[in-house]
Amino acid sequence: HIADLSGALSIEELKALISLLNLFVSSDTGPVHMAEAFGIPTVDVLGAVDERETFLSGPRSRAVFAPDRGRPELHVMSAAIYDEAEVRRQNDLVTVQMVVAEVEDLLKTVNLAKEEQNNIN
Repeated sequence: HIADLSGALSIEELKALISLLNLFVSSDTGPVHMAEAFGIPTVDVLGAVDERETFLSGPRSRAVFAPDRGRPELHVMSAAIYDEAEVRRQNDLVTVQMVVAEVEDLLKTVNLAKEEQNNIN
C-alpha cells in the first residue's frame, strides 16, 4: 500500500507512522533518517543532493540520483546557495524506474536477510 501524507502529519505522528512501516521511500532526508533510526529499510531519492553529506549507507538503505548528473548542486552546509535550474535538471534526471529498481533491490536484500535469519533459528 502507498500513501502520500505530505504535510498532513505532525512530527510526532510522522515518527509513529514511520515506526510501523516495512519500507520507507522519501525525497526528504529528515524522515529518511527517522526511518533509519527505527531500523526501517529506506530509499532516499536524493536528486540534486550530495549523497556524501546526507545518505546513511548500509545494507538496508539505498540512495537514488542520476549517476550522470555531474557535481551535486545541493549541499547541507551551503543550502542557501544553489542554481535553481540546475537543481531542477538534476532532480528531473531521476526516473520512477530508477526508484522502483532500488526499491526492488532493497526488498530482495531485506527478504534474503530474513530468510537467512530464519534458517539460523
